[in-house]
Amino acid sequence: MGGNASTNFSPGPETKTTNSSEDKATKTLSTGIIAGLTGKQSWVPRKDDVLKGHVKLPVPGLAVDHSYHTMWLRINCHCPQCTTTVSNQRSFSPWHYNPDLNSKPSPDFLFGHSSKEPFSSQTFEVTRCWDSPTSEKDEGMLDVEFQDGRDGSQHVGKVPKELLVKMYKETTFAKQISAARTPRPLVEPVEPMNYTDFVSSDESLFRALSQLMFNGVVLIKGAPSHTETIQMCMSKFGPIEDTIYGLDWRVKIHLDQSENAIGVNFKDYHMDLVCFESGPGLQGLHAYQVDSSCEGGDSLLLDIFAIAEEFRQLHPSLFKTLTQIPVTFNSVYSKEEKEAHKCSHKPHIEVNRDDVIVAVNWVPQTDLGLFLAKQEEIDDYYQAYCKFGQMIQDSKLRHRFKLEENDVLIFNNRRMVHGRSALKSGSRYLIGAFVTIDNFLQKYNDMAMDRGLKPNPVRVGNQDRA
Repeated sequence: MGGNASTNFSPGPETKTTNSSEDKATKTLSTGIIAGLTGKQSWVPRKDDVLKGHVKLPVPGLAVDHSYHTMWLRINCHCPQCTTTVSNQRSFSPWHYNPDLNSKPSPDFLFGHSSKEPFSSQTFEVTRCWDSPTSEKDEGMLDVEFQDGRDGSQHVGKVPKELLVKMYKETTFAKQISAARTPRPLVEPVEPMNYTDFVSSDESLFRALSQLMFNGVVLIKGAPSHTETIQMCMSKFGPIEDTIYGLDWRVKIHLDQSENAIGVNFKDYHMDLVCFESGPGLQGLHAYQVDSSCEGGDSLLLDIFAIAEEFRQLHPSLFKTLTQIPVTFNSVYSKEEKEAHKCSHKPHIEVNRDDVIVAVNWVPQTDLGLFLAKQEEIDDYYQAYCKFGQMIQDSKLRHRFKLEENDVLIFNNRRMVHGRSALKSGSRYLIGAFVTIDNFLQKYNDMAMDRGLKPNPVRVGNQDRA
């Protein structure tokens, strides 16, 4: 993580350093500094008098101190003994014996420590730190000496400076960072892009990715008239997700149909496959065939995150109700005389510990009810349910798309609810496909970081609690 960092590191303003030629100086100065250690700049971090188990360290490259928990520092040691170089995964666990000990643990010890010895959040003590890179790789590391309270053994580890800075920023500026990740409501009309431009360059692809990231939708005009077009377009954002409907699925709408899931009447706002533990991320619709006499059947999109936030401001108690009561989402899909049953239980609105909206689940066509709710909660739930549903219907943030033949509409199924106006004449043949939200995020983040941009700039409705 921090191997490539080049931030110059020096103790904070309250810390002094002393160089000495003695191999192991033991004199502790009043400032908490250990002098010596063969010429290395070394110091003993001060314990935090308020936060339990924390020590104060200077933040690399910044003239401030920050408190870090000793267990967090030990777990985030990136020395070769504690972290594998290939996968960058941690190979050390705090309940294991000290990796610096060459002898094997005796049978009387549990993972190298007596089962009678206490193990707690404060088992590891930080006895000293120094900044003395011996190689280019070490430039981004802070050397930290840990003492194990179970047997007194010591381990000299390496904590990435980049990680120290990140921890400082994430905890100190948590509210500002969280606010910056809240997507702005989609208000302005969606500006379409041409298919030729979309496939012409990485820059055009990143522009489409950015529209999906920040606006939640992208409209592509003039796509090829092939049944494979939707998969060609969606695969630009990640592998096609194979669901109970297959790699793609067909929606043929014409006036001869009776009312059903893909019938001709108004289709209310919803998300697809909320009954999955992790529903589809991106949803794409290719207008493969649109009758020239087609009237109605327009695609409707609405930013449900914006509606949920407005709901919170206007009706805080009802908002809280929809974050607490789990709803049963169910779907039964029949194909070739076989049935696929999908069911999950989750609240309509999900928030993190700071009460920030991280996910919304809305599909009134298949929410069966409140099998996990207490009876005394049910009336409160329906009060909130009806009010939220009415706000969705009345919202002025609606975006209407009258898809022309070979248009491709792609949107974030975790942020946008979609519907369809009633078909009045003609017919419409759509082909759809999904891409998981994780694969979309990976594609965006890879291309963003290649351009020097930060990953995960806004929330995308994938239930990430940050």
